[in-house]
Amino acid sequence: MLTPLASNCYILHEEETRRAVVVDPGGEAAEILEVIRSKGLQVEAILCTHGHIDHVGANAEVRRATGAPIAIHQADAAMLTDEVLCGARWCELPFETHQHDVVLEPGKPVLGPFPFQVHHVPGHSPGCVLLWLPDRGLALGGDLLFEGSIGRTDLPGGDQDAMDESLRRVMALLPDDTTILPGHGRPTTVEQERRSNPFVRAAMRAAVSRNRKGPSL
Repeated sequence: MLTPLASNCYILHEEETRRAVVVDPGGEAAEILEVIRSKGLQVEAILCTHGHIDHVGANAEVRRATGAPIAIHQADAAMLTDEVLCGARWCELPFETHQHDVVLEPGKPVLGPFPFQVHHVPGHSPGCVLLWLPDRGLALGGDLLFEGSIGRTDLPGGDQDAMDESLRRVMALLPDDTTILPGHGRPTTVEQERRSNPFVRAAMRAAVSRNRKGPSL
């Protein structure tokens, strides 16, 4: 966990080749870089699930040290260039503004050794993405879904209706045994959240209610 906001940064690598990606380097770049150095990793991409400060705060320093390009969804790209948009100013966290190098898009290959599927899941922010590895039963969900909770939608750019729709699509898409690596907190599974997460259950009930009402005339 990094920063006072206890965000999770993930470093995924191949054991044999040492090729790696860094997902959501939210701060404390020295700690991230020490892990990279100690394991002898070759970082090929810095992937951002969204553009809030606690997920991008160390982007610039990690890119300088590794040469890896930064990838983010276009809808959140402006956050990297503005300390107000990304929340750094109101969180009173240090932030070096910077540009992205690559856009994360559904259907577009992701840089690095892993065949991520990119899914646009707005709600917490306009450009939130979920990065799914179907063959490994793993999804990095950013601030879409937490153990027993979801990402807040009352920040600038948040949208509860969009969040509910993103939750419904993810629940329909991912197998129950998929492990979710969230932006905050402990790993969970799709099955656990489908069964016990009140926000997911509310989103699903809302969809059923609308379907029963039928189309408006």
